[in-house]
Amino acid sequence: MTRKRQFLTVPDELLEHAEALAQYFNAHGYRIRIEPNELEFPSTPTLLSRRAGTTVILEVHTRPDADRVAEWAKYGASCSSDTRVALCIPHDARYSSADFAGLKDLGAGLYIAAPAGVIEHLAPRDLSVAVKLPDIRTLPRKVQKAMGSTYEQFERGQWREAFEEACQTLEREARRYLNEGTRTGRILVVDAKGKARTLTAGQIDKLTLGQLALKFSGIQKANADDVVVAQALKRVNPDRVGVAHHKVKRSTERRLRSNVGVLFYVMIKALRVLMR
Repeated sequence: MTRKRQFLTVPDELLEHAEALAQYFNAHGYRIRIEPNELEFPSTPTLLSRRAGTTVILEVHTRPDADRVAEWAKYGASCSSDTRVALCIPHDARYSSADFAGLKDLGAGLYIAAPAGVIEHLAPRDLSVAVKLPDIRTLPRKVQKAMGSTYEQFERGQWREAFEEACQTLEREARRYLNEGTRTGRILVVDAKGKARTLTAGQIDKLTLGQLALKFSGIQKANADDVVVAQALKRVNPDRVGVAHHKVKRSTERRLRSNVGVLFYVMIKALRVLMR
């Protein structure tokens, strides 16, 4: 492999792996900096990769270095923007299941420099979002099934995608609940003129999350469950709209980053009601 970059802190036996890692991230659309010496950094990383609003700090070592990675993880947790940390080791490096579990607990990623190229073994998480979801084992079985994929995405560090999927689940279950209540005659919705109307299944199935919030708020003789769902839909909708239509705006990112933890709890509470 022809080396195109000069590394000063990487041992000779790891130079080709550092170069392979740089090429891997460059090919995935990241801008690469070699061994940047920023004032706030706890140490000098092998690579600093940036794409859009995401920063990935990369270290190349002969084996997992828990102390070094833990130091970077603390730095990432102190940042206000999407900051991730990952380690790259050679394909013949020795590491244990405990090493892998330790990296996962820290939210760090793991890349393997193999002869065929760099392979991602563990995706790094956005360390600046300190969100802890409720233990999925404590949720009702129906909610577990509905939210299982969302939890998997969240555990992989894909918290934005997890939020969008949770919104879709909430929207789907709210429609089902509204359809069921309408079919049995329990739910009538008061329109803008103050008249109670029965919605058709076709009308309900076309409602967006924001429109569902309005319909739930207009339920005549609403019970406690109806009120919880109405409040949840109203609370979630602004951030759902932002993600769906204004994803690239920095203001959207800042708002969602600030709200997403609480919004997950709001949605889970609503799903407990909707899926009884």
